Amino acid sequence: MFLELFFQYLVAGLTYGTIYAIVGIGFNIIYNTTGIINFAQGEFVMLGGMIAVTLHVFLPLPLAITGAVLITMIIGGLIEMTFIRWLVKPSVLRMIIITIGLSILIREAALTVWGKASDPCPIYRQ
Repeated sequence: MFLELFFQYLVAGLTYGTIYAIVGIGFNIIYNTTGIINFAQGEFVMLGGMIAVTLHVFLPLPLAITGAVLITMIIGGLIEMTFIRWLVKPSVLRMIIITIGLSILIREAALTVWGKASDPCPIYRQ
């Protein structure tokens, strides 16, 4: 029993550690590219995950993940063109405030679409 639990915790720890490492690399790439910290980075990770789970209801998992990456990329591009591109030489503080606002906007939009329930796809199971 102890050995089974050990390997389960080991695999779970490696999985979560890998996810945190990928998110951290994303923070690093964005900071090195733009010079600001994107506080909406976590919400984009959440958005991709929720879209993948929703698409998995209709598609096999590899296609759902691919579709989620593409949809999240399109959403990110639209957000960048709508909120960031029109700024002319914005200050770092302004960009940080905008990314915090975008974080709140994405989180609330996800709550509106998927709800607060633990079921990731309540709109399809009513």
